[in-house]
This record gives sequence, structure tokens and C-alpha cells, in this order.
Amino acid sequence: MTEMQEEEIDLREYINVLLKRKGIIILIFLIAVITAALVSYFALSPVYQSSIVFSIALMDNRPPTTIVAQVERIAFSV
Repeated sequence: MTEMQEEEIDLREYINVLLKRKGIIILIFLIAVITAALVSYFALSPVYQSSIVFSIALMDNRPPTTIVAQVERIAFSV
């Protein structure tokens, strides 16, 4: 019966392969970034969005009697 040899792969081998192929990795990354930039600049139309919230409070003419009421009146008048 033949024995199968298990191949052990070291982390250094992975790092060496990445370092050996770093040029192609950087090239693919740059192509992807440039493509995304060109598509977002030329192909996609800009979307403008805005929102607003109005808060309407009725003010009575009586003078505020407490500090909290005075602060609330000042805050709502701004």
C-alpha cells in the first residue's frame, strides 16, 4: 500500500508568494480603484437630498414664573 504524504504549508511560504506577486496585486488594486472612481464620476448622476423639521410652539403672553419656563421660552424663541 502506498502512503500519501501530507504536505505542510508554512506561513512563510504564503508571505513569500505574496511578496513575489506584490506587483500584480498592486496593479489589480489600482485598476479597481481607478475603475470605481471613473464610474462614480462619469456614469452615476449625483443625488441631492435635503430634509427639514419645523417645530411650531404657541407662546403665551404671560411672563414665565420659573427658571425652567424662562429657559424653555429662550430655547423656543431661537
